[in-house]
Amino acid sequence: MTTNALHNIAGSITAGCFSTILGHPLDTIKVHQQTSAHNFKNPSSSLHVAKELCQGNVLRLFKGIGPPMANQIIMNTVMFSVFHKVKDVTSESGMDNRSASLCSGLVSGFATACVSTPFDWFKIQAQLSLTQ
Repeated sequence: MTTNALHNIAGSITAGCFSTILGHPLDTIKVHQQTSAHNFKNPSSSLHVAKELCQGNVLRLFKGIGPPMANQIIMNTVMFSVFHKVKDVTSESGMDNRSASLCSGLVSGFATACVSTPFDWFKIQAQLSLTQ
């Protein structure tokens, strides 16, 4: 494995962990607002949902964090690795930099979507289980 590949993997793991730790509690609140029978339309309703979900323990907002953490790490690794590999191949074939970047982004975006969709389904199921 090359040094560049190791840097991609290390960066993917770090970015995946931080983005999930910061975003998962907010995403949990959002999912509960979207699926609730109540009509949450104002910003203070987010605070109400968060208090209701926490019930004195803020760690409850992190319930179900495993699948999205794995998703982000795998998704970022696939995205960075595929992008750089396709970019190298297209650049070596003589494609100009802008076209190579576009092609690399399209291929890595498709690969990332194929990986993330199943994980998102499991994440939402875990988040909804807080109120069941």
